[in-house]
Amino acid sequence: MSRSYKKHPFCKVIDQEFKKIANRKVRRTKDVPNHGAYKKNGLSWSIIDQRYRETWGEYKDCMRNIWGSEKYTEQELKSFYNKFYIRK
Repeated sequence: MSRSYKKHPFCKVIDQEFKKIANRKVRRTKDVPNHGAYKKNGLSWSIIDQRYRETWGEYKDCMRNIWGSEKYTEQELKSFYNKFYIRK
């Protein structure tokens, strides 16, 4: 089975609180003429996304500083890096 890989490795974090606030604003709007017009009500870029782009060495150093060296092995860290940054 082949795997697809990301062209540019980055990790994307979506803040659920901002998504909830944006959905609430859209739901509470009274002047929606038809079912598809709600898309024009909210600003899609107001939902805050965070993107992280790190090399394997930067990721490994960062995780070692946060978790310490005894919690995860290098092989497990490489697996996490591949999961979040490399694979789709």
